[in-house]
Amino acid sequence: MIAFIQPLLASLIGLGLLLYGIIHSVSGFPPAQVFVTFWDSIPQMFSLLVFLLCVAAAVTGLVMLVMGIKGMRRRMLELRHMYGRRQHGYGYDQEYGDPRYQ
Repeated sequence: MIAFIQPLLASLIGLGLLLYGIIHSVSGFPPAQVFVTFWDSIPQMFSLLVFLLCVAAAVTGLVMLVMGIKGMRRRMLELRHMYGRRQHGYGYDQEYGDPRYQ
């Protein structure tokens, strides 16, 4: 039953929001001076958006740099663990550790 009610409620809410938006935009239409003021302030808003985009790019670059350094450090530790010099305990055959041994 819920599978039927949920889309029905979503449709009713969507219809209500649509009607509210249309009625409010028609009845509350602003005067022309508001649009002129908005049009004059667009370059200032654009420069603010560009500034915010630059700040976001700098923060993203810093995060990526830190993640890259951490990843390289982790990879270097893995490689050092895999291919680094191994210490062997008691009873290790020295000939077997010789690179010329086949």
